[in-house]
Amino acid sequence: MKASGVNRPDILQRKGLYAPPEDASKLPGLEVAGIITEVGKNVSSFEAGDRVMSIMKYGGYKTEIVVPEKNTYHVPNQMNIIEAAEQSERL
Repeated sequence: MKASGVNRPDILQRKGLYAPPEDASKLPGLEVAGIITEVGKNVSSFEAGDRVMSIMKYGGYKTEIVVPEKNTYHVPNQMNIIEAAEQSERL
């Protein structure tokens, strides 16, 4: 993890006004971007070192995360990692 977007549910959750789903992490963070450190054995679209962005259920404020391949996208070359986290909500 290098960056995480901040959106309305994150703000409401931090204020105690929005409870995440029971099966979700108690940490906020839906939009994330970072660099892959390792991939699962069935992953074919990514490799370690790739810059990626993803949308997740919650927990994007962690320093390391695991996300499904289907929710992950390459960061375009012209986009920095912070912009990628901010834009991942539009995926």
